[in-house]
Amino acid sequence: MVLTTPSTKTAGQTSRRHANKQVQHLQPPTSSGTPACGQPAYLQPRPVFALTPADAMQSALVTMQGPLDYSSSIGQLIWKTTVHPLESKLYNGSQHGFLHFLKAFKLRAKEFHWTNTLQVPQDDQVYDLTAQYHILTVDSITQHVLMYIKELSRDAQNSIMIWKCLKNSFTPKLRNSIERHSHIFKVNGVPDGLLYFKVLIQIVQPNTRTTIANINHKLESLDSMMVKVDYNVKQFNEHVQVLVDALAAAGETPHNLVQHLWKGYRACADKSFLDYIKRRHQDWNHGMDITPKQLMMEAEEEYQSLVDDQVWLEPSAEEKQISALVAQLQELNSRMKD
Repeated sequence: MVLTTPSTKTAGQTSRRHANKQVQHLQPPTSSGTPACGQPAYLQPRPVFALTPADAMQSALVTMQGPLDYSSSIGQLIWKTTVHPLESKLYNGSQHGFLHFLKAFKLRAKEFHWTNTLQVPQDDQVYDLTAQYHILTVDSITQHVLMYIKELSRDAQNSIMIWKCLKNSFTPKLRNSIERHSHIFKVNGVPDGLLYFKVLIQIVQPNTRTTIANINHKLESLDSMMVKVDYNVKQFNEHVQVLVDALAAAGETPHNLVQHLWKGYRACADKSFLDYIKRRHQDWNHGMDITPKQLMMEAEEEYQSLVDDQVWLEPSAEEKQISALVAQLQELNSRMKD
């Protein structure tokens, strides 16, 4: 199999283009109005309506089964779009930016139907590489890759697209760090996207007992995290989610997460938000079932409501009165000195 990009065409690809009936209707008609495949126009399927070229491309991805034809215009458009960087700002491998990067990658995988390719079997189970990246070993991923790398399959093409997309989405420094492990992510000299992603994880999210212990320690110290993010509840929740996802990727679950969240939210400096958290804590303490996900969602909604009302971190009436008195005293002392 030749895993070519749109810029490289082979005789085998050309013959497959004419043999693949599923993409014939995507070929432009000749000047006489007869489709390029030679069939009369009335035998051809009607064009699929789409509001935008992007919608047409999505429709083509669903309609075309089997390998994509990179010698066709739609195949080249799919390649160009899928390998574009995930974000305008390249990911540098930081812990803080990992969740945002992972969300963008999952979205790209869903949009361009990479999801099935990213399902990797191991020990009689199938895992999603983007979610259980610590559970899956390099050996298991390599065995999965060897199954499709030999075939003229969409999985093989998806793998190349994933590799190119990820590579284009990283800073040069991070790319160089990953490139040092090319012996891992190249199979028979061909780069593989799934193994490239695994190497990335090994660099930016190492899975060791010490790492897991550090994550649990951070979850136990969420009050310090709240102060560190300047009481921004949205950023606080994002940090917590990164930690929880990192544990889940290793097959671990956080202990007493709800208690840790109460501790973190109570460290917030906004009085209205604190009053809200105290009420919810009382509900929970009296037997109401509140999951960590629900608590985080409700806390963020309350935070956003206060921000939208422009009362977030607004001083209370008592604090305003104290500030006014301090200002008067300072003015009085200044006059006495004069």
